[in-house]
Amino acid sequence: MQHKFVKWTLIAVIIFGSTTWILLFKNFFDRYMIDFTQPFSGIHDVSSRLQSPDGKKVAVLIRNYGFDLNFQLYIFDNYFIQPPYDPNGSLWLSNDYNPDDRSKNLHEDLEWSKDSSVVAVIIEDEYVFAYDFNLKKEYEDAEGIKQLLESRNI
Repeated sequence: MQHKFVKWTLIAVIIFGSTTWILLFKNFFDRYMIDFTQPFSGIHDVSSRLQSPDGKKVAVLIRNYGFDLNFQLYIFDNYFIQPPYDPNGSLWLSNDYNPDDRSKNLHEDLEWSKDSSVVAVIIEDEYVFAYDFNLKKEYEDAEGIKQLLESRNI
């Protein structure tokens, strides 16, 4: 009788121990995969969303934390749509910013021209990108962007 008790106790300990190790391994593996894939998939955050003055387009600026901090600009026709977070589908993908800037507020913003033909991206109070929908042309110099917006805001 004591032999059966020891046998069943040993089986219970083995089952309990195996289950514990399996659950610990699963937890470790899940955390490892999240940490491993995060630099590839990145973390996304909607930084700014602004509807054009004519109400036909919506500009959405995304903060993308991958290896470095990047910004992506998407244009949609629906204000409530969720961005696809695909850099290939964006109108603009910024250069890399220092990854230590994650906690820093870069004061990123969007600006439309009054006629809704130009959208501009502002980061740290500087124009860094603009797109002219009439000419289908990109601008990346601050002075050129300011002049473009002034010419369209008359």
